[in-house]
Amino acid sequence: MKKRNLSLICAFHLIVWVIFSALNGPNIAKAESGVSMIRAGKGFTVALKHDGTVWSWGVNVRGHLGDGTKNNSYIPRQVGISNVVSIAVNVAHTLTLKDDGTVWSWGTNDYGQLGNGTTWDSEVLDLCQ
Repeated sequence: MKKRNLSLICAFHLIVWVIFSALNGPNIAKAESGVSMIRAGKGFTVALKHDGTVWSWGVNVRGHLGDGTKNNSYIPRQVGISNVVSIAVNVAHTLTLKDDGTVWSWGTNDYGQLGNGTTWDSEVLDLCQ
């Protein structure tokens, strides 16, 4: 039952993410910056570049940046994931969708929102199950 609930949570986030992305209109700055999508949480920002790389910066108290540390960053740092086609950010966690259909997550996980079967925060990338 718990695993099913986590799958439903992950699916819900993915649906919200797809709808939100569809409503997000074109941005003139995208072509110039190489950024195709940008999302912000509480004190941190995550950007997806055209090449499928993910970059993050800001507060990192509970693994918000996905870089394996809890150190804040005041400049964008690349997250160790590639081939990403979409990103979603909530208050303190991030979900990414890769071109192979897998969903990866990191950050705050008090309610199992990372979809990795735990309720522990994660500073590193976790595969949603």
